[in-house]
Amino acid sequence: LLVTGASGGLGAALVAQLASEYDILALTHRRRLPSDLADQPNVSGLQLELEGDGALQMVAQALGSSRLYGIVHAAWPGAPRGGLLESEANTVRLQVSFGSTLVVSLARLLFDHVADTGGRLVLVGSTAGTAKPHLPWAAYSLGKACLEHSARLLAPELARKQITVNVVSPSFVPVGINQQANERQRLSESASVPLGRLCSPSDVAGLVRFLLSDQAGFISGQVMGLTGARL
Repeated sequence: LLVTGASGGLGAALVAQLASEYDILALTHRRRLPSDLADQPNVSGLQLELEGDGALQMVAQALGSSRLYGIVHAAWPGAPRGGLLESEANTVRLQVSFGSTLVVSLARLLFDHVADTGGRLVLVGSTAGTAKPHLPWAAYSLGKACLEHSARLLAPELARKQITVNVVSPSFVPVGINQQANERQRLSESASVPLGRLCSPSDVAGLVRFLLSDQAGFISGQVMGLTGARL
């Protein structure tokens, strides 16, 4: 199993919760894999820039002759503030690329290395994509919306090799880009959720684990929200 963004708050949590079931190649960027994950015998770390030239070729070399069951794409280049008109072109490009060009490249990697029995591509999105775009983070919302449409369009093509692709779209999770939120912001978010609490990394990992399982073999091209019943 390949996991991108493995040194981030949500990515690291996913690696920790999936490591008991899968051998994992964990991709990181600026930060190394946390030591508690790197010390696990079935977790290997690879530090690279996903957007860099030859990055996925390095991943293919690391895989060698091993077959790849699935990819969990949790990496994301932050959530820059501002509307689209005030965002720099490179900022918008990077957000859109992580939701489109990079997703297609990861899909190709899986398509080329998957076993005959098929595999899974799970993309970590956000309710700030198409469900509830967030104007103060407009480029981020655009990128996550691209992620959703990439999954829908890839699904019929990946099905040729029995590969499913789905998006897990959590609402506010207090890790990663939301880690700096103060107590007032967290309480405000919690108050807007009918179930009365924030989405947790365990909630995300539970849905990811299901989508990786045999039971999810007929689910593909779907965007699955974790909203706590919030409309």
